[in-house]
Amino acid sequence: MFLRAGEKGKLPITKSYKGEPWTEKNLENHRHSFKIFNAHFGEQMMEDIDSSQLDYFFREILVNFPKGNKSPYNKMSPNELIECAAGGKVEDEQTISGNNIISNNICLVYVK
Repeated sequence: MFLRAGEKGKLPITKSYKGEPWTEKNLENHRHSFKIFNAHFGEQMMEDIDSSQLDYFFREILVNFPKGNKSPYNKMSPNELIECAAGGKVEDEQTISGNNIISNNICLVYVK
């Protein structure tokens, strides 16, 4: 529903979002974010994800997540990328920055 609403410009107006339909690039970034989130949490319902699981996802996965435009990461599936990040197999200079996590909408905020 979130992706469809953004694509049609039907999300709530905020300081950073003026109600315009997303560009194709923005939509693709959101789709990629959901693939990563779903690869980690699988079929788990949002309401069943607790704060410790989200904490692990942000602190251990996203903080160590590789840049998508670097080899060999640009050819990996979301599951493989998560495995590399969680396993500490990504060099610091090859990880995405905190600003990119937010601007590419990888951060999906949920408070239980």
